[in-house]
Amino acid sequence: MKLLFALAAVVPLFVTTPALAEGDDSVRECKAEAKEILRTCKTVCKEEFRMDKDECLARDHECAEACRAGRDACLAAILLDLEACIGPCNEAKRADKEVCRSLYERDTVERDRCIDAAQLVAFQCRDECRENVEVGPRTRLCRDVNKACLKACPSDDD
Repeated sequence: MKLLFALAAVVPLFVTTPALAEGDDSVRECKAEAKEILRTCKTVCKEEFRMDKDECLARDHECAEACRAGRDACLAAILLDLEACIGPCNEAKRADKEVCRSLYERDTVERDRCIDAAQLVAFQCRDECRENVEVGPRTRLCRDVNKACLKACPSDDD
């Protein structure tokens, strides 16, 4: 029901917008505004969903939000470590592909093989990063800690 009220506030903005010619600056502005409305709608709907879910589970919403924030911070740390490791892999791939482009003519088998080799090396580098950063085990740990945190939240009735 709450979702219907949120959508009722957003839908008229789309209905009353006049048709505009493509390429017009006002079209870009209109699209940007529509995207922002969508982002806002998603944020509101997500929060409503979480509140309703916590209510169904008789879980204190503030406690659950604190658990979710902890999980998000845990996952963000993993992503930062992974991005730090993968960055040099991607830079090396870009540089290697440039070397291929400078050595071989466009649309040649040699150039394709050279670029394929550069992409393979980069893939292996990124794969090693995922293993070294221990993405899987660390992600599971974040989720396990979050589940324990949510279970420890007091009931909403308390």
